[in-house]
Amino acid sequence: MQEVEILAQKVSAIKPNPFDPDRDKNCEFYFESTKQKNYSINIYNISGQFIKSINSEMIEQKGEAFVYQATWNGRNENGLMCTSGLYLLKVDLDNKTYIKKMLLLH
Repeated sequence: MQEVEILAQKVSAIKPNPFDPDRDKNCEFYFESTKQKNYSINIYNISGQFIKSINSEMIEQKGEAFVYQATWNGRNENGLMCTSGLYLLKVDLDNKTYIKKMLLLH
């Protein structure tokens, strides 16, 4: 139960979810870190296959925490549109791993 609370504080909900790249263009989420550039963001399909690394942008500093925004356009590392299905967002942040589910629909 505590892990869920930590997750909610560190990584926001993915919006919109489900996500339709034809209609919504991008899905986005926010996360907080006490250190700059101490994270990695990757997308995987439900089988665990790597899809894409995601970059983020620092948008705000709240006290000692840095707030970042990241977006995904539904495309893989080669720029090809992914098929409809369940995908996993994996954020390695401050020596912890957070995983969120997102549904891509066409």
